[in-house]
Amino acid sequence: MDKSVLREKMTMPNPDFCMKLVKNHSIGINSTAVYAHWHREMELLYIIEGSALFKCNDKSFIVNEKDLVVVNCNEIHFGQNLTEDFRYYCIILDPHILNSRLIDLCDSKYINPIIENRILFKNLIVNDESVQQCIESINDEYTNRQVGFELCIKASLYKLIVILMRRYINTVLTDNQVKYRTQNIDRFNRILKYIENNYTNDLTLDHMSEQAHMSKYHFCRMFKKMTGHTVTHYINSIRIQEADNLLINSDLSISEIAYSVGFHDTSYFSRIYKNIKDTSPSNRRKNVIKE
Repeated sequence: MDKSVLREKMTMPNPDFCMKLVKNHSIGINSTAVYAHWHREMELLYIIEGSALFKCNDKSFIVNEKDLVVVNCNEIHFGQNLTEDFRYYCIILDPHILNSRLIDLCDSKYINPIIENRILFKNLIVNDESVQQCIESINDEYTNRQVGFELCIKASLYKLIVILMRRYINTVLTDNQVKYRTQNIDRFNRILKYIENNYTNDLTLDHMSEQAHMSKYHFCRMFKKMTGHTVTHYINSIRIQEADNLLINSDLSISEIAYSVGFHDTSYFSRIYKNIKDTSPSNRRKNVIKE
């Protein structure tokens, strides 16, 4: 399978300094804060406000204010709001940024195993003031951009990596374990991208399981393990998110919106929308108009 299909290809503000920090705000209980995706870069999600349910590969956990989510390289991850407002810093970095110009002991012993996905850190870090200080320092330097801010960011990243190495290593993988992990990601990347590009059409388990080279039973079981949702719920969540955008930003009728995102029954669409958004499509649109 082509592993590039679900890979989020990162663009960096400065290709010579491969990291970026984005402040994100997700609104609405049960709305999707982070759609399922993966990338080769490491991602750090520092929670500013609210709570959410996160999943990294097959591990689920709840995050709250001042928690840090560590997304290792090549991990499929997603998040769902548990509060009306969910705000977080998203720091994305290519671990190569920590390599020395000349390969030394630090590279071979610490940085390269992270790049090669041999060292995996725990995904959730709670109540660690030293970690919080590193993240806040990175945010301050990235925001203010005074002379030498890149050096300060790099210093904080090195300090953070040391803390992760000393306190939060989850697994050190063998060659075979790295290969097996990569194969599992490969297998589902194509399926998730296929759903993302074709959610307006009729999607069948037969077709998707064939693409994954699995039986329907094994495919459904593995899909839920990887994403935290059944295939139907995952597809409907993407459809409802797009429907929500149309309710806010278009003049289409509710029936037209339902059909445009892949639902052939308006009543069924309204029921699924309410299950996911905890309100009806008509009430959602009325509230937007009032605002």
